[in-house]
Amino acid sequence: PTAHNLIDHFGSFSNVLDATPEELMKVDGISENTACLIKMLLPIYRRYKIDKQKDGVRLINRHLAADYLESFFIGRTVETVYILCLDNKGRVLDCHLASEGDEISVGISVRTVVEQAFKTHATAIMIGHNHPKGSALPSHPDVILTKAISTALLNLGIRFYDHVIYVE
Repeated sequence: PTAHNLIDHFGSFSNVLDATPEELMKVDGISENTACLIKMLLPIYRRYKIDKQKDGVRLINRHLAADYLESFFIGRTVETVYILCLDNKGRVLDCHLASEGDEISVGISVRTVVEQAFKTHATAIMIGHNHPKGSALPSHPDVILTKAISTALLNLGIRFYDHVIYVE
């Protein structure tokens, strides 16, 4: 009955997961503990997906790399940037959380990307970030940053796969 109350109140399962704890507790049968448990579902699922794809993954092109990165953005409500570092055989060396911003912006420097590439001895890099409240179209700062990262990595002999934007 409580699950039906939640769906009836919010209209869909995804809306239930996106609701704040305060909104959830307005539904009959939802305590503070239950609201906390519901809010933990997406981060737990995100960790599960990331952990399942960890072993033996080879990302030999930008499409596979983009698919791999997508799990890192499940349930994120603020703009977040990840740097995916790969070796010369396409194996994942690291997927580094580079920055978290707010609902509409996030900052990252070219230096951060280059440092992560050197730290992991990466031969290829892909950047991913999300637009939780926006569109998949890159903003003007996204375009400028992508060009700067691409140029810096090219000059260092490191392949730049892409800068992918994820939306929910």
